[in-house]
Amino acid sequence: MASATVRVEEPLPNDCPVASCSLEFDGVDDFVEVPHDGSLDVGTTGLTVEAWLLYSTIDTDCMVGVRKGTSASASFAYWLHKNGAPVDSLYWGSWPAFTCLSWEAVRAGQWVHYAGVWDPSTNTARTYINGVAFCDEALTSPIQNNTEPLRIGIDWDWGCPMHGVIDEVRISRVARYTSAFTPSTAHTPDADTMALYSFDAYAGSTLYDRSGNGNHGVIDGAVWSTSSPP
Repeated sequence: MASATVRVEEPLPNDCPVASCSLEFDGVDDFVEVPHDGSLDVGTTGLTVEAWLLYSTIDTDCMVGVRKGTSASASFAYWLHKNGAPVDSLYWGSWPAFTCLSWEAVRAGQWVHYAGVWDPSTNTARTYINGVAFCDEALTSPIQNNTEPLRIGIDWDWGCPMHGVIDEVRISRVARYTSAFTPSTAHTPDADTMALYSFDAYAGSTLYDRSGNGNHGVIDGAVWSTSSPP
């Protein structure tokens, strides 16, 4: 009988001098790029994209948290970012399947947990801000995957560079939240985790994926920070 293949990785570096670390983005050209892998594709079992974000400023620029897809691919599997107008709104979407805009959700100078969810049981998309639901939209078409890199902190189409700090990004193939919850500041990978970035290496130019799928990213410009969610 054939045995299953189990991926075993070396322990990931963690030189964070405090309980939790993060990456700071300058709002100009800093980003993290993760090469495409099939483990980042959206299936039929649901989707959750979440991150802790601290915006240094709130202005007319959109600021990307997490994005998979560009106009060149004619589809966006998923994105989570601050919108350009209204400037204090959060944009959760998957073009052309859905867009979910959460008004007055963004604050400058404070850590906020954002989660975008697609729940296949109801075929709806929702956003949760610090564990509270803000938006509920029906999908108009299936989510479209693409072979573009996953990018954290920037988008190549519109720019949309992040000005602030990002921590604890998790992408899951399940609707993790269906009602109000208390956000965690540290996740543990499980069978539904597609990618998990804890930002705790605190050295080098690699953002390590703790999911076991090997979706490590290359850091370009962003600098390590000891700032972390409360």
